[in-house]
Amino acid sequence: MKKEYFYWLLGFLFLLLPFAASAYQIDQAQTLANQTFSAQVFAPAGQSFVPRQSALLGVTLKLTDAGGAGMGNWLKIQLRSDAMDGEVVAVSQERYLEDCFNFIAEPGCGLGGGHPAEVTFLFEPAVPVNVGATYVVELVVEPAGDGVNVAYQSADVYSDGGYYRQGVPHMDDLWFRTLAPGAAEILVSSANQLRRFSLGGQLLGSEAIPRNAAQEGARDLVRHPLYGIWVFNGTFQPELSRFQDGIWSSQSFAGWSTANNLSYGGIAALGDFIFVTDGATAQGGAARGIVRFHAAGAVPPARFLGQSDYIDVTAGLDGRLYALRNTYGDLDIIDPQTMALLASLDLGHGSASRAVAANAAGEIFMASWNGNLYHYAATGNLLNSATLGSDLFDIDIHPQHGLLVSNRWGQVWMLDFDLQIKANFALGQQGGFVAFGETASLPDYCFVTGRNTNYEWIQGFSLNGVEVFSGDDQGYRIHGVVPLPMLRDQPNTLLLTPGFRGAAYSEYWAAWADFNRDGRFDASERIVSTRSNSAVLTTFDVPEGAEAGPVMVRIAMRFGAPPEACGEFHYGEVEDVLVNLN
Repeated sequence: MKKEYFYWLLGFLFLLLPFAASAYQIDQAQTLANQTFSAQVFAPAGQSFVPRQSALLGVTLKLTDAGGAGMGNWLKIQLRSDAMDGEVVAVSQERYLEDCFNFIAEPGCGLGGGHPAEVTFLFEPAVPVNVGATYVVELVVEPAGDGVNVAYQSADVYSDGGYYRQGVPHMDDLWFRTLAPGAAEILVSSANQLRRFSLGGQLLGSEAIPRNAAQEGARDLVRHPLYGIWVFNGTFQPELSRFQDGIWSSQSFAGWSTANNLSYGGIAALGDFIFVTDGATAQGGAARGIVRFHAAGAVPPARFLGQSDYIDVTAGLDGRLYALRNTYGDLDIIDPQTMALLASLDLGHGSASRAVAANAAGEIFMASWNGNLYHYAATGNLLNSATLGSDLFDIDIHPQHGLLVSNRWGQVWMLDFDLQIKANFALGQQGGFVAFGETASLPDYCFVTGRNTNYEWIQGFSLNGVEVFSGDDQGYRIHGVVPLPMLRDQPNTLLLTPGFRGAAYSEYWAAWADFNRDGRFDASERIVSTRSNSAVLTTFDVPEGAEAGPVMVRIAMRFGAPPEACGEFHYGEVEDVLVNLN
């Protein structure tokens, strides 16, 4: 896996989390671990818990590869009622974790141990459960693999259950999370309160945002799909505050600040990173630019583009960053991988610009202090506008729900992409930064894999000249962020390269693109069907009516017969990659 790539599309790939059709929320959790044991040797192994939500969508455990025999493992979760020997209520999707599935030493390294990975097992559909009852999640490891270790804490941390080892209950607890289906909601940062509203404006709950060390007010906020809610908390000495699992934590960065304007201070989440605006101020904040924090703290924060002050930043649905330099419509478009400036636009010096958002096609929506909401083409040409109310200062975007706009006087609007109002409500207090509390998701795709790559595999591929090297991935691989461009208005060139351990065999190739995003690779979406014992160079056209945005592409190579989009076959390999349709 190319480690320089970080996750795209609002953190669509969450570590080893498979594609999920639903947003989720964490219900029960215990996330401390100081020991491991073999789930295979000490089977049956699992964890009991008491749900607070009426449905279970998935279970996450922290696992490591136990063996060094170069073998992978098939795993699943069995949900049992009451105890380890209770009735099996449901069985999760089965997952195959290849040798060294933590990817630290690359797949197929032949070494046991390594850094743990958080692995999620999904139930499709979500399983109804009784709130307050006891359930057990049993980790089942097929005996043919070389073993998996499960992490636990040698203490009674989770009060509503404990782990099972060889079927015997213990007071200690596994590292675990249970996931419940998430509901679409609106998040608001206002008067140092984190407030949650339904899409129709009903108040669902409120949580105090702790004041930073300088006792300054909280500003903009964003939800990361894995790492919780993040708040730009302060002005001249801001802190980056995080709220997850009911706990607040904060960090800062030297020289980071923003001007004392109540509409300034932007924040964005993209992949493993949180981005905040930085502007020169007189109180020790002379630095400027965009500050990037790693959500998991794996790398220290860093400042980029230090030649400019910024007042707002957002993650576009096209996987790029959009940052306003001032209130005169000067907008920078930034590559989030390299933090290089891709383009700058002038959206009009009379616009009183305050906040921006961008869709998957790179079209821009801007909220202005003059009360107007503007819609621009990716080139910066004005397409449409709507008058809402005075002093607009924040905007967010969601591919299904549309646009979310707020103003100084506590008004919130939800609009479609034609700028038609779908809902409007008042916060009951002045000011409020807004964010959708549900992230974008793509459909759940059918299981597919090759079982044997001893002789052939997919060595790599390229789309319109952008290359991806993969190598032998033991039958299946889903790629993280690979910024591959797919074009709607001209033919696309796809190069497919096989890998052979010895002789070059004649291989059947097929590729599909889910243009309508319905979670299936239909026959009409097949873009490649050929046979060759060497690299294949082909072209294809995108069908009319396909909308811009993320598209899942499945590439399959099989010996002996043409591959299907779903299921298992003996010799060959399959790779999935998310591309951006422009």
